[in-house]
Amino acid sequence: MKRRTPDHPKVADLMARLHLPKPYVIGLLELLWHYTAEFAPQGDIGKWPDEAIAKGCAWGGDPSRLTSAMVAAGWLDPSPTHRLLVHDWAEHCDEAVRKKLVRSKLYVFDVQTTADNGGQREPLSASRARSASALARAKPEPYTQPGVSIPDQALTWMEPWPRIPDPNAVARAWLSVVDTDADSAGAFAVRDRYLGSAEVARGVLMNPDEFLWKQKRCGWAGKWPPAKAAANGNMTDQQLSEMVAAVAAEQEEQQR
Repeated sequence: MKRRTPDHPKVADLMARLHLPKPYVIGLLELLWHYTAEFAPQGDIGKWPDEAIAKGCAWGGDPSRLTSAMVAAGWLDPSPTHRLLVHDWAEHCDEAVRKKLVRSKLYVFDVQTTADNGGQREPLSASRARSASALARAKPEPYTQPGVSIPDQALTWMEPWPRIPDPNAVARAWLSVVDTDADSAGAFAVRDRYLGSAEVARGVLMNPDEFLWKQKRCGWAGKWPPAKAAANGNMTDQQLSEMVAAVAAEQEEQQR
């Protein structure tokens, strides 16, 4: 569960609807997400009856009262196709679920719909796309065909990435920027260089979709910000080498 979730107004809303204290409601939500991760990893929790969802949440009351309250409070979204979807499941699911979906070439089902795709979901939430960074807004219009599966090459390319927040975004970026065999070769080569860099070794990791856009713009030249000292005082290799050399010189001077 995200750090600020317990204080979200939707938690208070669910508390009021179920007449329950915060610790109990937080437990219900956490169990809902665990159940979804195990039995509906695409977020389509509505494929299970309310009784099964209630059991997964350890809810002893009326099952329909629980699901109705969660819909009303905004934790579940009604869906004409899937009955119920976990709201913003792509944001709530953990890294293991994301990697499982990547390996299976599956998307998180999204409640966002458009008029020109028959009311079906989009591979990437329109709400998340609208709230993307200035860099994302400035890049060319990405591939948006609904229902497309993640290409095998993209799966292979993203597999070694330590963290993949949104496989859908990586697939869209890949289909948008990798147009030729040369692009593909460049993407793999620069990925290997980046994942072996000092920056990544210190845990400073770009999102893979953002990385693809930046490397395409620089012609797969492998440009990224150099590793810097972290706020907690960790030093770069160069700073460490300079410190060791200075200490050695001082000790040598003292021995003379």
